[in-house]
Amino acid sequence: MFKDWLVQEETHKNNIIKVDVFDFDDTLVFTPSAKKAKDILHKHNVKAAIEGTDMIRPLDGHCFYYAYQSLEPPLVPEPCPCSMLNQGVAQQFYASAGDPRRMTVILTGRPPHLEKHIRRILGDFKMEPNRLVTVPVTSSTLPKKIEVIARLLDEFPSTEEVEMWDDRGPLKAKLYNKPEENHISEFRKFLTTFNSYRGEKPIKFKINEVPPRDVTASQLFQQYATQVGKEQKERKEKAKEKKKKAKAKKAETKKTKPKAKSKK
Repeated sequence: MFKDWLVQEETHKNNIIKVDVFDFDDTLVFTPSAKKAKDILHKHNVKAAIEGTDMIRPLDGHCFYYAYQSLEPPLVPEPCPCSMLNQGVAQQFYASAGDPRRMTVILTGRPPHLEKHIRRILGDFKMEPNRLVTVPVTSSTLPKKIEVIARLLDEFPSTEEVEMWDDRGPLKAKLYNKPEENHISEFRKFLTTFNSYRGEKPIKFKINEVPPRDVTASQLFQQYATQVGKEQKERKEKAKEKKKKAKAKKAETKKTKPKAKSKK
């Protein structure tokens, strides 16, 4: 029986051709931020202090995301309302989870002691990932997430494509003036480096940036215009450099070309 299970497990691993990785907060589910939580708790006459891993922590900063109450009523009602589900990303999740050739992973910066809370919320939307991966309180979120991606690629060597959904990208970093929030750029760097060692079989990868829930159309356009301007400038500089090299090469060829002998 164990041998049969082992064969099935290996067959399943070899059948995986795509790994889909979803962030949880503000990507798949719009959970309240620390700032919004204060308003909700004030409205419900709840003291603005919550229990973290082993002590009372203020309702503020990253420690908020370590607290049990951050994923409990009244901040996250039971059952979790549909208004908190990011419908666009959710459709991608359901499509991934329904395909046996895809490994569907939720990779969150939330700590392990909140896994039960996360699964409760996912259960409200009938979401069952193949893997739910959390980050220990003692670890930094970004390096740990990259490590998990690396392990998934090792575990499923038949992977041809990786697709990710995350809210911590260039747009969020620029809007809130927090360069450290740009996790997406680091994911791209890692996967690009991975492909450079992959040789003749590079994997395709796509990383979708989920805009902050409170972002306006004007802010999105501004970011778009900035990106387009940057790309146009890079293209002009490349064309200028190419023209300069071609001119230098032509001058060098002309300089080294032997002169034709004159007829006597």
